[in-house]
Amino acid sequence: MPRELKGWARPRPLRVAFLIEDGEHASLALDGIFADCYRRWVGRFSLIAPCLSGQIAPTYWPWLEAYDPDIVYSYVPLSKAGVLEVHERLFPSQYALHDLGHKPRLDPYGFKPSYNFSSLS
Repeated sequence: MPRELKGWARPRPLRVAFLIEDGEHASLALDGIFADCYRRWVGRFSLIAPCLSGQIAPTYWPWLEAYDPDIVYSYVPLSKAGVLEVHERLFPSQYALHDLGHKPRLDPYGFKPSYNFSSLS
């Protein structure tokens, strides 16, 4: 007689990994990230990974892989090979590069992440 199999499912909070590099607007980007994180689960399910010379710091790849982000939101313009590596190693639903636009708003609001949807708060 075949055995009956059971499974369970439960929703999990949206996990966002932020990529940031030290530079001219790093503090504003962090303020924008913190404001976004506070709105979603008070930042409990967010990860900030530093980048060096336009690449994710090698010591942070294990963190990112274990974290399993749904979205990778980057303030660092990665190369095509870097974006491909993100997709091949992390399998995010969305990879987004922050766009400051032609006339950047240089305050924390101008650096808040912009998603193509509204997440649960």
